Amino acid sequence: MLVKDQKVKVKWHGKNVKHFKERGYEYTKLGDEFYIDPKDLPRKSHTKVNVKCDYCGLVYKRPYLNHLDTMEKTTFKKETCKNCRGVKADEEGRDRADFKEVEKEFKRKGFQLLSNKNDYKNTRTKLKVYLHKASSSRRARSHLAVTFKK
Repeated sequence: MLVKDQKVKVKWHGKNVKHFKERGYEYTKLGDEFYIDPKDLPRKSHTKVNVKCDYCGLVYKRPYLNHLDTMEKTTFKKETCKNCRGVKADEEGRDRADFKEVEKEFKRKGFQLLSNKNDYKNTRTKLKVYLHKASSSRRARSHLAVTFKK
């Protein structure tokens, strides 16, 4: 979440004069620095703002446009620091593909899936497969890379 009661430093330049004047800031001159509420930043601003991790409480800096993307485009609308990203991913189920998708992808690549739905946890789960195609490489038989695109 965005840290409350913070001010960020910005400079007047040709592209932001109109934007900030419309929000009640008094124009001085190009290049002058002034402080604003982060919510007054333009939507695509790369200015770094303080955000707080919703899992561990760590305060860190992040570009404003990335913060907005998190709040608008993710399912759980939570800020996460580098240490807590895995927790959020598990919570959102990002690394989980539907078992039927997994089965279909293995079949498309010439494998018969021997593991069942109960064996499957996420896309990192090791599954048992039967290889229909002949392969001259031992490595090809022992490793299978299946990618899922959403």
